[in-house]
Amino acid sequence: MAKKRYSFEEDSGSNLSPALGISEHTVIRVMAGEADVLRLRLAAALEQLGYRVIDENPLRAKHGARGSASSYMSANALDYPTTIEVGLKQQGKGSTRVTFDYSVVHGHYGKGDRQSLTREAEAIIALAAYRAAQTNCIVCGADFISDSRFCRKCGAPTSSAAPAELEVMRLTANVRAGHQWTLIGASILATGTILPLIALLSINFSSDPKAAKALLAIGLALAGFGWLAMSSGIRKTHLTLNPRNSDEDDSATPRRHQHFVPDTNELPAEPDRERLSITESTTGLLNDAPSSAREPVPIYRTKEKSSE
Repeated sequence: MAKKRYSFEEDSGSNLSPALGISEHTVIRVMAGEADVLRLRLAAALEQLGYRVIDENPLRAKHGARGSASSYMSANALDYPTTIEVGLKQQGKGSTRVTFDYSVVHGHYGKGDRQSLTREAEAIIALAAYRAAQTNCIVCGADFISDSRFCRKCGAPTSSAAPAELEVMRLTANVRAGHQWTLIGASILATGTILPLIALLSINFSSDPKAAKALLAIGLALAGFGWLAMSSGIRKTHLTLNPRNSDEDDSATPRRHQHFVPDTNELPAEPDRERLSITESTTGLLNDAPSSAREPVPIYRTKEKSSE
């Protein structure tokens, strides 16, 4: 019985001529949905990750160098100029085979770098599938109309959280970059440590101390650069695996003032005082309330005429 091959086993890659400086990688997955619908969702997902969609049929996108990758000083595989060609082939009703063909302007990509590209392809698929799965507003429950970013009824955003594949992609790429910088720094540090030892032996047993001093200076410079590169890689790996607390990061940002809204179903508690009558409480509101003692008012009586 032949061994069953799964889609992730078909991932492959190659490094072309160093003169061209291009590395290739292929990722094949199967998605649920029709090819025409998935093409639009994949294009939107590519743009969300910073790609420029050049053509939609066939789907082709690219992005330029990011950060220090423009000078080949980045260890992150996702920072270098990349072109993706996405092939869609209908396999059956509601099933489409998606092929990501990566072309990266980089001389050599190792196994860890290819894993970063694979995680990015899976994040693109997750973004497209996440958008398709969310059909109702999480606030009011209304149905979404086409691909609107906000609910047409209550105005709430249509997406509440990013797929987990985005975080996996970030962790894979950053850990790989930190690991590479650590290895590079350790190699340079070892070379810079050996050179001063050779220089010390040359000063003692050679008749040309100037060359030995120059070798000593070069070794010390390499050791310092190696130490900085290795510590930078260790710090990057540590920050990736142990992100800072969001409360500490947002401490410098102003917090939105939250107004207190009382519960209208509950009446405020009665103050601790004697219950007053209605007349006393209303007359007490007047500033110049008359005193309770009244002045006597004379009563004038008219004298009745006597009848004759």
